Amino acid sequence: MSCGSAKYAVANLRLCCTQLVSLRAFVSRCPVRPMPRQCLPSRRQVACSALDVQLQEVAASLRLNSMQGPQPRRSEDVGEPIDIVLDPGLQLMHQHLSLGGRQLTFVVPRDVDAVLDMYISRDQGDRDPYWCRLWPSAVALAQFILQQPELVKGKRVCDIGCGLGLAGIAAALAGAREVVMLDRETLALQCSLLSAQACGLDSVEAHTLHPSPLARAGEPSQQSGRLRQPQGIDESSASAQPRVRAELFDWTSHVCHGDYDVALACDVLYEHFSVEPMANIAPQLLNPKSGRLLLADPSCRTKDNRNKFLRLLSSQPTAPMVLQESSEVVVRMDNQDTPVQLQQLRMKQGQETVGLKLQAEE
Repeated sequence: MSCGSAKYAVANLRLCCTQLVSLRAFVSRCPVRPMPRQCLPSRRQVACSALDVQLQEVAASLRLNSMQGPQPRRSEDVGEPIDIVLDPGLQLMHQHLSLGGRQLTFVVPRDVDAVLDMYISRDQGDRDPYWCRLWPSAVALAQFILQQPELVKGKRVCDIGCGLGLAGIAAALAGAREVVMLDRETLALQCSLLSAQACGLDSVEAHTLHPSPLARAGEPSQQSGRLRQPQGIDESSASAQPRVRAELFDWTSHVCHGDYDVALACDVLYEHFSVEPMANIAPQLLNPKSGRLLLADPSCRTKDNRNKFLRLLSSQPTAPMVLQESSEVVVRMDNQDTPVQLQQLRMKQGQETVGLKLQAEE
């Protein structure tokens, strides 16, 4: 699966166009001091002219794409339509993934463009639809967890920026005591829980409506309810199964508490502005003595961001973390091979200096 696919290129162009329109409207409304006639054009006019040029370029790119005719359907857009519709009228489908000898089923939006249109109509220019599909980093981490279930077995696990929840679902299937999906997008949380059910996990609860993951071990999730309790399974047997729930979560929050044993993070370092917030929030989510972070990101795409992230984690004043293991795997999706970097980090104990040396990757 390539980030440069035609569908996502068009999605980015449309989102860029919307943001430019909003920015131009803002600039045109900004008050300016009267200026001598010889100083014209004003700075505001220059800014608007520059934005107009960018808008024309984006519009031209969109027209060029539309003239090329319909693009062939990619594998990530193929699925089995289902009779579940999420507000505001978002249609869903099933997609299947073979992983670790298991056949997993995911509930995903049928049309990524419909999600993008929703964000545009809501003036949510900071949102993107990439959570709507599975990506190589999540596949790599899920495979890693299923191959080494001892990493999560019997533990409390959170999936940061879970998207469709693949890594978290793998942790539940590997025997985690509890898995909490964390994302700022309500629709992503709903799809992740529906996917958990479709993968055969029974103790699945509705997502929590509060904006930060403040629940600690043993505390019930506020405003949550069981989505489904299968026939033939009583409460005593259900309690022995992995508990899967979800909470709204924004990793730009300055303070949160989780006390999780393991945190999973896939594709969270794509943007440079995400690095520092993630480095600040990840240790707060973990048990300060035994917490571990499992990180997965494309090897080449996020190298600089990842190195900065590791340096920031190692220098945290209250809960520094050290890199314990690092390896690269190749994931084949959509007839393309994508190298993915897998890294394990743990809490630093006392004055120890043990851990892999943080250095730039070749």
